[in-house]
Amino acid sequence: MVAFHLLLLGVLAARLVYSDQFKAGQFPWLEIHKDKTGLYYVNASIGTPAQTQMLRVDISQPYMWVFSPQLKASRDSAGQNSSVFTIFDADESSTSQSLSGDDDFNIQYNDRISFNGSTYMDTVEFKVSSSQTANSHNLLGNFSKHALSWRSNSSTLTLPDSAFFYADSAALLVQLGALGLGSKIYSPDSQSNSSNFNESFYFLDRLTSNGFLNSPSYSMWLGGDTVDSLDSLVAEDDVGVLILGGVDRSLYTGDFMKFDTLPFYDPATQQTSNGYPIVPLSKVNVKSKSGQSLNLTNDFFAEPVLLDSRYRYNYLPLDLIVRIALQADAYYVPSLDRWLLACDVGRIGASITFEFGKLVIDVPLSDLMGSTYDASTNDTLHFSDSRAACELKFLPNTNIGGLNILGGPFIKNTYFAAELASNQVAMAQAVRVSASSSTSTIEISLDTATETHIGNVQTSKSANLKAIENSSAIRSGTIPFATSENGTLTESLVLSPSTAAVSNSDADVFNQFTASVSANGVINTGRSFYNTSYSTLPTTTGTKSGKQSNIGIKPSPLGSSLPQKFQAFVLLLPLALTVALSTSV
Repeated sequence: MVAFHLLLLGVLAARLVYSDQFKAGQFPWLEIHKDKTGLYYVNASIGTPAQTQMLRVDISQPYMWVFSPQLKASRDSAGQNSSVFTIFDADESSTSQSLSGDDDFNIQYNDRISFNGSTYMDTVEFKVSSSQTANSHNLLGNFSKHALSWRSNSSTLTLPDSAFFYADSAALLVQLGALGLGSKIYSPDSQSNSSNFNESFYFLDRLTSNGFLNSPSYSMWLGGDTVDSLDSLVAEDDVGVLILGGVDRSLYTGDFMKFDTLPFYDPATQQTSNGYPIVPLSKVNVKSKSGQSLNLTNDFFAEPVLLDSRYRYNYLPLDLIVRIALQADAYYVPSLDRWLLACDVGRIGASITFEFGKLVIDVPLSDLMGSTYDASTNDTLHFSDSRAACELKFLPNTNIGGLNILGGPFIKNTYFAAELASNQVAMAQAVRVSASSSTSTIEISLDTATETHIGNVQTSKSANLKAIENSSAIRSGTIPFATSENGTLTESLVLSPSTAAVSNSDADVFNQFTASVSANGVINTGRSFYNTSYSTLPTTTGTKSGKQSNIGIKPSPLGSSLPQKFQAFVLLLPLALTVALSTSV
């Protein structure tokens, strides 16, 4: 009965009508910001009078949802008052309508994000812009921090009768609701099943059916995020853009590769879905500033990974994380369930490269690290030699039910596009804005501001909109400028939850490379912090030994007593750090 009620309201709800303000090459986009947790959101206004909402950019699920006052009250009573950023109070909006009455929904996503709540309908507004860039450098110029102001046309996109979830409780670490940008969920036995809800629940579908977009699609760029992740997390405005229905090739460099998304299999429901942004990871390397690279996987390595903008961490197979940690000279601290390493390592110019067939995405090691904090000293954790400690933003996939996830630190370095109708995504290396860059101001001629009312769409616009030379529309089955990358390695890859625990041999690794934290915030490792046994880098060789095994490299002293599959390492990054320190003294 609830589903019928929602469908009926959708039929009666006012529809968006196409506005010609966004023509060919002129794509509406939303500004993306970063909150103090290091994750990304867009601003929206909901209700009458409008209540400002921070909505997490969520590329893996399709729904919009907000926090209710009840959720905040329950967290406040539990002493978690800082864990809610914005709430929406439906009782304070004259245009708010309850859709589900007393019926609650228990929404559980495949990435373990979950909430309970009811459904509501209200007016939702976004500030939408259309760039007037005349060449490939101007949009990036707008993101040069502290150099110039944001320069764009600005409009308000009003979506009357938008449906969303009104969460009364949510997983503890979830601090924001979301703007869902993912494909619909097909899980017949689940309350999150998309067949339960009509078009008013789907932001991109609604824009498409009313002529704003050619297909439910977008691209996303976060290259304006310039804050050093090795410092304490701070909020930052205008770090990127969400381009609705289009691609701008000035925002990426190198190959722009397109993938058919890999399937997700839920063993609980025995259902398979192809709508999630799951792509085939085929190789992982560690690379020094000089360009020397060490392969951490073998020729048969292939893992399906979910791209998830809600996560600060990256979840991968434990043996791969151990290999990365050893290269960075990191230590596992059981009491924190984290790998810790010297923050200095993040400043030597090293990176981790992720390969997806022919596509290579380079992620600075510093983006894969984060600061630490010790409440007892009100300072960062430190090693016994007084070096500040940072955490490595990798965790074993066993921590999240066996799912491989590449989160915000990875996505920050990609230009990402999705076409939901055909279950296609595309990626490229994002162009990054330097924190110290200074780009000349772009002169933009603005006309007198005008306001337009077209049917139930209200737009307020200023200036003449000009085409973006490097932009093109995403259409059903087509992501412009992208080259297809679907090799044989994807044929049998399926992402699925697992209940597997850490094996005994993996536990042995933890026992040999663990550290403890004393009461004064000092990390005790029990061995010399840097290993400098090698004065030159070894030659990397690979051996084919079957899927999921790893290459054999000349064993290091650290690997001499490890299980065979871990005897493969030379401390590439600490070696580079030792050299860097010796030349700077």
